[in-house]
Amino acid sequence: MTLTHLCRGLALSLLMSAQLHASLLVTPIRVVMDEKDRTGEVTLLNTSNTAKSYKIEWIEYRQNEDDHYIIDNNNPSPASRMLSYSPRHVTLEPQQSQKIRLRYRASRVEDGEYRSHLRMTAQAEEKAPSASKKTTVSISLQLSFDLPIIVRKGQGDVAVELGEMRVVSGIKGNDRSMAKLKVPFHHHGEFSGTGTLRVMMQTKPGADITQIGIINNLNVFPDSDVVTKTIPLNVTNIPAGAALKVTYQGSKEYKGRTFAEKVFRYEP
Repeated sequence: MTLTHLCRGLALSLLMSAQLHASLLVTPIRVVMDEKDRTGEVTLLNTSNTAKSYKIEWIEYRQNEDDHYIIDNNNPSPASRMLSYSPRHVTLEPQQSQKIRLRYRASRVEDGEYRSHLRMTAQAEEKAPSASKKTTVSISLQLSFDLPIIVRKGQGDVAVELGEMRVVSGIKGNDRSMAKLKVPFHHHGEFSGTGTLRVMMQTKPGADITQIGIINNLNVFPDSDVVTKTIPLNVTNIPAGAALKVTYQGSKEYKGRTFAEKVFRYEP
């Protein structure tokens, strides 16, 4: 097989992976349980036109200071040890859905928040052997979907402060290269927070105020005292002297609560 054929095969596999990613709808994307609400469920929906199979298992992650999720098999506060779930393997026909049911079992643990991620891994489809004797390369990509499952015990709260932010401009002369905003989140308290982050801009006094960035379902976990998140913006650059307002507004169980808000003037 030539290098060109190999590259084409890899490109095709990546395209198939993207299509597979779009074939599974998972809701909700975050589950919280406590001593009063001991059950939860996650719904999987196969939106493709072919049958799909998924293996379901626990995985332990830690959110580091750069907002990367690192596998941590020594997770000191796993929710997995106090939860049961079923089923552990599902096969979904086209447009078929399946509920994964979770149950919080009584456990003698200290008050606080416990978290594990539930992973759904797409299983490789079986294909009939080819009669062709030509040399081929098979690339198997197992796409997985991870979502946080949280158990809370006792009383607790969360507070978030926004640190000093940094604007990263897009590439000069490239209209498709968008600016980004680096936002440090200072976490306080026992519980994690979730919400929507909005970035508003006013280029000069008296000008219209426009939204230039938004991220929904943004989680701030208590794994680190500070985690820096990169917020994509829909402008290539921020003009000098522009005023920016960044707001982190709670959602889900924190709906209606403003965690943090900060206004600053951009001076490159």
